[in-house]
Amino acid sequence: MIRKGPPAAGKFKRAGAVSPSGPDFAEACFGHGNYLVSQGRLAEAADLYRSAIAVRPNHADALTNLGNILYQLGQAEEAIEAWWRVTTVAPDHPLPHLNLGIALSKLGKPDLSRNYPLRHGRACPWLVPAIHAVQPPMT
Repeated sequence: MIRKGPPAAGKFKRAGAVSPSGPDFAEACFGHGNYLVSQGRLAEAADLYRSAIAVRPNHADALTNLGNILYQLGQAEEAIEAWWRVTTVAPDHPLPHLNLGIALSKLGKPDLSRNYPLRHGRACPWLVPAIHAVQPPMT
């Protein structure tokens, strides 16, 4: 489940960086989350992505990155929830579709896993080889 409320609000507020209710706060959290991922600090980055999402619930990139981290941390169901949200708020964002297909397939849900990434792959031909590398084409 994606937690509500910005866990990073205190940190940025104390630093005087930005207002924890404005769009700049969401982007600050997102950017710093990306930095923390590059440092291998995944749990902290996840908290920052959650903060960005608390301010901007439809922040597709933060939702995607949160899903990626949760999946890496072994929280597949929560990752799938984040990626599903991206497919509804930004249906043309290709990565969540591919991630959903991979995760659902690994969780033993092949009927669901085949629908989403392949459907999107038809709209983005460059995505098809990556999808087929993970799962064979439907017959």
